[in-house]
Amino acid sequence: MFRGNSRQGFRVTTPLPTPPADAASIAERWQGVRHAERDFRTIDSLQAIPEEETAFAVWLEDDALLVLIRAEITATGSVRPGAKDGDPEDIPRNDSLEIMLDPAHNHRDYLRLQWDSSGARVASRRSVMQFALRCDRVQEDEPIEPDAWSLKSEVGDDAWYSLVRIPLDLIGWQSADDLLTCGFNIVQRRYVGRYLVETSWNPLRGESQSPWDFGELLAAGTPCRVAGFDFGEVYHDWNQLQLEVENLAAEPQEVTAEIRAWCEGHESRDSAKIALSANGSEQAQLRFELDSREWRYQEIELTLSVDGEVSYRSHFSAGHNPRHGGAIIVLKHGVRWFEGEPPARPEPSDPDFQPKLRRWILGRLPDFPEMGWWGGAKGDWILRDRRGSNLEFNLLSPTILDELGDMIAGLFDSDEERVIAACFLAHRLVIYSPTGARVQAMLSPLASLRQGATICSGFTEVQHAILS
Repeated sequence: MFRGNSRQGFRVTTPLPTPPADAASIAERWQGVRHAERDFRTIDSLQAIPEEETAFAVWLEDDALLVLIRAEITATGSVRPGAKDGDPEDIPRNDSLEIMLDPAHNHRDYLRLQWDSSGARVASRRSVMQFALRCDRVQEDEPIEPDAWSLKSEVGDDAWYSLVRIPLDLIGWQSADDLLTCGFNIVQRRYVGRYLVETSWNPLRGESQSPWDFGELLAAGTPCRVAGFDFGEVYHDWNQLQLEVENLAAEPQEVTAEIRAWCEGHESRDSAKIALSANGSEQAQLRFELDSREWRYQEIELTLSVDGEVSYRSHFSAGHNPRHGGAIIVLKHGVRWFEGEPPARPEPSDPDFQPKLRRWILGRLPDFPEMGWWGGAKGDWILRDRRGSNLEFNLLSPTILDELGDMIAGLFDSDEERVIAACFLAHRLVIYSPTGARVQAMLSPLASLRQGATICSGFTEVQHAILS
């Protein structure tokens, strides 16, 4: 499954209600910070607490967002390089700090501001789309002029201090009241001896430049937040979002969670009222339908409201692949029904014959999980029907293509239905991966099926092999 279809344990913060008073130095101003975010973790599978502490505070002014950071340097007593004029191209080789801000909270577009202790700095508007394979990453940068934001940096005996001022118009806000929900993270890169130690405020296992893995900056006084969610596998059909909502208030309240999914000519909505105890959390489910006719790009928006006022907003996009669709959630062929009977075979006279025929064929096919070298249980190449039919196929069997073809022949009566079913099955078992399938020209249909990642021609070859 795409690593981003679910999220748990991400951190949140809010701007300081009272900013620290101005002072002669940044270090002195830090002394006035009443509450700071701490507990940075290493960017790796261990997510360990580093030897040196990094902490920060955020607050809003009438025309800017300010971030004050204190980074300990006790391990070496200095920063790399020393406090001297530097070149922005040298930043990756120096100790550095980086702020990432996703103002639209769409998990795709964000501001990145990076600097080192010498005052060298660089910034850009970055757009990132990434699916199941890390190599299938689409990244675009639009440089930001240095004078569009300001930085003050100060190195002391035991810490390096930075004060960053980001104008609201650079973020895209008209006023400080525009802050609702914003993706946010801070990353530090520190050379201790020969080793690079990378740490972040929101825990990361690897890639720091993925907006899906940012924490959240919420407006001060936000009454509730999303503590976790899981989209599962997202189909061109009905889907269900599992949601955990946390009450940030000291008294009980009722929260309305709403999901909206849409593309041109299609819209689906669902909502649920969630009763929360004081500082408590509850689970909820929201269902939404994605249009089976649109494979490139579909929008999904999640909101939380209290007393009719939206207090939380999160935006997602679903598509067939990041390069063609510009999406962040992989959209697959499949069908779900939550109650009642499976989809019935439609009559040709039905005005909705084509979409209903699609649902019926997908409902007849087994619901196999994604497989191949990047998916499925490691070391397990068995296709198992998740609908409980006890159908199993071994992808390593030399006759797997014949076995799948025989299954389709037994499930459908006409050749037309069998061709459609083989097409859907090929797209169910294999993902579209422009980068991961560069070896496609050297693979047989059987190898493409086992690899589980291909491009357009690979789907056709797998489909033809099953039908043959």
